[in-house]
Amino acid sequence: MLHTVQEAVDWIEKWDKFSIKLGLERMERLMEALDHPERHSRVIHIAGTNGKGSTATYISSMLREAGYTIGMFTSPALTRFNDRISVNGAVISDEDLLKTVNLVYEAVESLEGTECGAPTEFEVMTTIALVYFARFAACDFVIMEVGLGGRHDSTNVVLPIIGAITNIGTDHVMQLGPTIKDIAREKAGIMKSSMPTVTGAYGEALTVIEETAKEKHAKLYRLGREFRIENIEPLADGEQFTFISPFKTYEALQISMFGSHQVHNAAVALMVVEYLHYYFALDLSEEDIRKGLKKAKWPGRFEILSHDPLVILDGAHNLEAMQALVETVQKHFPKRHVKVLFAAVKDKDHRALLNTLSELTQDITLTSFENPRAISADALKTYLPNARLEADWRKTYEALRNNLAENELLLVTGSLYFVSEIKRLD
Repeated sequence: MLHTVQEAVDWIEKWDKFSIKLGLERMERLMEALDHPERHSRVIHIAGTNGKGSTATYISSMLREAGYTIGMFTSPALTRFNDRISVNGAVISDEDLLKTVNLVYEAVESLEGTECGAPTEFEVMTTIALVYFARFAACDFVIMEVGLGGRHDSTNVVLPIIGAITNIGTDHVMQLGPTIKDIAREKAGIMKSSMPTVTGAYGEALTVIEETAKEKHAKLYRLGREFRIENIEPLADGEQFTFISPFKTYEALQISMFGSHQVHNAAVALMVVEYLHYYFALDLSEEDIRKGLKKAKWPGRFEILSHDPLVILDGAHNLEAMQALVETVQKHFPKRHVKVLFAAVKDKDHRALLNTLSELTQDITLTSFENPRAISADALKTYLPNARLEADWRKTYEALRNNLAENELLLVTGSLYFVSEIKRLD
């Protein structure tokens, strides 16, 4: 029995944080030992390379606007440990976290001596989330974001009522496979027999998802096919677009997140909600949809931290995300001189990330931060020799922010973990 929330957090963090153990054997044992909490929630399961958190947020915001209680399990935590588990936007309380940890403690500890081996920290957090939603939260729907891949991810023990697969890009290639097809096959692994799935994927990735849907006899809704978007226009405070589906057309929808990629995420989310509305008889009005989309915000993704001076945070950590970031800055702030503060973790394509950033600006400062996975600034400089190098990221950030001219903006990017450190500092 643990007695304080700090003891609970220490216990969770004692489990393996950084190695990746693919497979569901440990989760299946935990679910059986805990009386199958994964069966007690109506789950919306979301996979993809980028956009999972934003898509989850759009879905949650629309359903909450209609009066439903929505649980969410996302990662990583950006400001505090509890962030990953929330209900209607409120993170799990310390009291409930401690209570739930004590419920799963014995089952988790007992795994260590089995042939399955000890669980990872993410598996433990997934278990805590499922038990919390099943025992304490009384949610109408629970949105579960995949941690890595899909097929072997710990969240894949759930039996969803609908799934969503956002875009597919080249990330975590060591774990998921070297090609887009390999990665798509892992992401498509969340699909269950006859489970409807909405996707924003395209190209080779979409072909794999279509093949999986056929194998699973699952209805598939594809962006650009069964539903589509038109008339995307940048606004001062987000984007505007038209959404067309088999059920309804919505003109001049507005979102407060920036970038055409966020329009794609919003469209995937709206298709999920439309399906639930028409096939699960959800009481949801057009006003709920419009207000929910407009209110949705997701920290660390083109987040304007301050307007004067203009500071933007974006945890772009793979090529597709960085390309979207560069395009969004160019579209919304074409006359601003961009200064970049960049830090990253080790297992990324740093050359591709920095080359893409260089298309936006040559004013790039490289640094590092306190994380076991962080790559050193010296190592980054091998990919961009002309960039500035600064060891102390805190002092560098403060200096860059405090000395911004009126026609400049500061962009902090490269890693969600680094963005998280900046948010804590502010």
